Amino acid sequence: MKTQNEQVPQMTVQTQSHNQQHSIDEIQNWLISYLAQILEVAPDEIDVKIPFDEYGMDSALTVGMAGDLANWLGCRFEPTLIYDYPTIDSLARHVASVLTSG
Repeated sequence: MKTQNEQVPQMTVQTQSHNQQHSIDEIQNWLISYLAQILEVAPDEIDVKIPFDEYGMDSALTVGMAGDLANWLGCRFEPTLIYDYPTIDSLARHVASVLTSG
């Protein structure tokens, strides 16, 4: 399992100038793959509408996922963002819209 070693709390989402735009589908696919790897299940067993906590993700796993997602996107955001957007669908839509507007 990958986790982020360093937590850097920032404003909700702060993009870096070299950030590449990612679509909702790309972000969802990354999250599905990540969650499937952690849970050791096939990606098609992950439902984007089911909350992360129903998959048994504790705070350590969600914070690690938030950090890894931020690293992949080339941005920084508070790990608690996952609590505000508790499903793959809602998180991907929010992050994609912020990256597009920011």
